[in-house]
Amino acid sequence: MIWQTAVGKKMLMALTGILMVLFLVGHTLGNLSFFWGADALNAYAEHLKALGPVLWIERLIMAGVLVLHVILGITLFVENSRAKPTRYAKTRYQEASSASRSMFYTGLVILGFVIYHLLHFTVRVTNPAIYETAAHGEGHFGVYQMAEMSFQSPWISLIYLAAMVAVLIHLSHGIGSFFQSVGWNTDRTRSLVDNGSYALAGIVFVALAAIPTAFCVFGM
Repeated sequence: MIWQTAVGKKMLMALTGILMVLFLVGHTLGNLSFFWGADALNAYAEHLKALGPVLWIERLIMAGVLVLHVILGITLFVENSRAKPTRYAKTRYQEASSASRSMFYTGLVILGFVIYHLLHFTVRVTNPAIYETAAHGEGHFGVYQMAEMSFQSPWISLIYLAAMVAVLIHLSHGIGSFFQSVGWNTDRTRSLVDNGSYALAGIVFVALAAIPTAFCVFGM
């Protein structure tokens, strides 16, 4: 079985990872409607809600992809740790970057953030006072109004910004790892893949981090 070998697990890890990257890019593009104002962002949210069963099927699929990715990540981390039981006084990292060495830990941060984000904007249980105010404020309740009141709290904004830093670090190495795992990263393409990974990770970071920053710092 392919998933019973280290190579197979890395392949599945790469495939589930790239599926989540594609989902994140789509999610980011949708969230950019924030810059067109409350009506645009709320209309985008209502459009998603109108998808009904299709939206929930997508959510279930992505939840399964996420769970599989997490299980594979933990499994590979444990197996790699067991394969190197000896701790040296000084470890030399030749080609491994700080991003690659921290993939497990940034992954845990992102997992924790995903859970918090779902509780915050989807299940709506983390900040009841904010939801009550948004529901009874001027105009109809919407994602923009909830984001506006949420990100006026420096603590909530810091949670989101810290998570985006973890996403930046994770993606900057993870995208390149996908090409490496499927055998598409050669000596001729390595520079292009690495630069493309950094660029995409940077774009996603700026786009997502701009929203809590705009509300918290500029009061939008």
